[in-house]
Amino acid sequence: MENKLVEEDWIIGLILQGGSARSLAMQAIDQASIGQYQQSEALMSQAHEALSIAHDYHSLLTHETIEEAVLPTPLLLMHGQDHLMSAITTIDMADRMILLYRRLDKGGI
Repeated sequence: MENKLVEEDWIIGLILQGGSARSLAMQAIDQASIGQYQQSEALMSQAHEALSIAHDYHSLLTHETIEEAVLPTPLLLMHGQDHLMSAITTIDMADRMILLYRRLDKGGI
């Protein structure tokens, strides 16, 4: 990659946005657990937006890595990918847990 600083900025963006997405999803679960569904939905919307940004960074990095045939993958990038995958899993589970809390509040599953 021509500009290593750009690559590092993208990796940091991936880590930060992935971490934010995961954290926001966890906050959304907490809000749903106390019946605050409007706040929960707002947090999930923010989580999905952060995940989208993280995915954009990941796509840029993947494209550049393939184009430049960069091997091995930098450790920091692997850390960023871990954040992305954790965020994806947490958001998927949060969507389901929030739905479950709503059903419980309505008196059944």
